[in-house]
Amino acid sequence: MLSIQSTLERTLCWRQSGLGVRDFELTVDDEFLARLSWPKCLSDRADATCADGRWYFDRLGCFREEVTGRDRATNRELARFVYDLFGDGELRLENGMTFQLFRTKVFREQWALVDEDDVVVLEIDVGTHWFKYVVDVRIAPYEGECAYLPILVIFSWYLVFMRIQDVAAVVAATTAAS
Repeated sequence: MLSIQSTLERTLCWRQSGLGVRDFELTVDDEFLARLSWPKCLSDRADATCADGRWYFDRLGCFREEVTGRDRATNRELARFVYDLFGDGELRLENGMTFQLFRTKVFREQWALVDEDDVVVLEIDVGTHWFKYVVDVRIAPYEGECAYLPILVIFSWYLVFMRIQDVAAVVAATTAAS
């Protein structure tokens, strides 16, 4: 298993393992980097595994406006994300570093994660192929601290995917009500 740290300035790809399955593999040039999966069907908690660590992500609160990323072995909180009204928000790491995750296109699922100096760390471009998600992640050449890059890559996709699921649920509920 390759380390995500070794893939700087390359395009990574999240692929959904099956139709309707909440299980994704991150690859680069057909080499496995990470897995993100939801062990329980109706749960927001997802487990992440890669060469750089093992974490889990879960939404908190009545309206699910906060998300934490924790180390699976120690349960230590490594990252916290707080949504704003539009699904964008601030991601804060345990070391105090903050990032903004926001949508960059109005009619397309394209997202960017930028640091405190507005430098792009990574970009996420969501597409589908035969009703399954195929997601490109471009890691920018980054001068900042890269020790947290693996959790940033996986956590960012978790956040974007959960936002897509939330929007789909709202659309389905609104359509059913009308």
